Amino acid sequence: MADKEVHQNFKHINLDEYKRIIRFNNSAPIITTLATNIKQQIINYINNATDDTGNLVWSPTKQQELIEQLEKIFHKVKQCSDYFKLKKTNILIKQSFDFAFKQPNIFKNNYIESFIKDNAEAFSTGTDNISCDKGIYERFVLSMVPAITSIESSGILLDPDTQHMYDELKNALSPPILPILQEWLNEMTRNPDLWINLTPEQRMNYLTQRIIQRTNMDEITITRLLNQLTYWNYYSNIINMPGEIQLGGKKQKRKRKFTKKSKKSTKKQSRRFKKRV
Repeated sequence: MADKEVHQNFKHINLDEYKRIIRFNNSAPIITTLATNIKQQIINYINNATDDTGNLVWSPTKQQELIEQLEKIFHKVKQCSDYFKLKKTNILIKQSFDFAFKQPNIFKNNYIESFIKDNAEAFSTGTDNISCDKGIYERFVLSMVPAITSIESSGILLDPDTQHMYDELKNALSPPILPILQEWLNEMTRNPDLWINLTPEQRMNYLTQRIIQRTNMDEITITRLLNQLTYWNYYSNIINMPGEIQLGGKKQKRKRKFTKKSKKSTKKQSRRFKKRV
């Protein structure tokens, strides 16, 4: 994910809610060696993490690749970052990282990989592809999202409280896409003629433009966030329905064109309708 997109996403998160969920303690002391501590903890984890069968999570080659990228990221931190020095951001980095490392291994694995890969590939041009210091700081928080997604797709059974916590965390870190999507679908349900007369491409464009107006996000970001939604396949199938809409258990079909062949049956249907009324 490019730095510009990361900055934009971070701007839209509900930071107060995020802090509540991770039990942020604003009075915690600043840690002057935080960057060094976190880097070493990640290196130790990469070298020793094992899966359920006892095998290493990452091969020796992959371990070396991740650690080399991590060294470059923290070299950038050492060169120019004030985010590890300022009390407000120092505490948020530490408590975000501590929260991530208290989660199941699959969460930690994806948190680390996402953090390293995103920071190492923040720019596609030039000789230095490493994220800026602000992007590195923001990814300590935003890397939670792919980590939660990995838990969801793994099939791991979670207790209700943990599942609720992950749902709240994902909602806090994701821009308000879902409410806008639901609002848009409700509008379409009330206007079936409009829905029927739009192609799937036009429906998708209509939705995208509404999200842009409400959030100022660009289309690339919107597409990525929609694809991250847990039930996006459900919504996507609705958008691509050819000529009919099925929402809330109700189905409304495309209106039939009047032809000479169907004139007689149409009159009968009309008389039956009048009798019922």
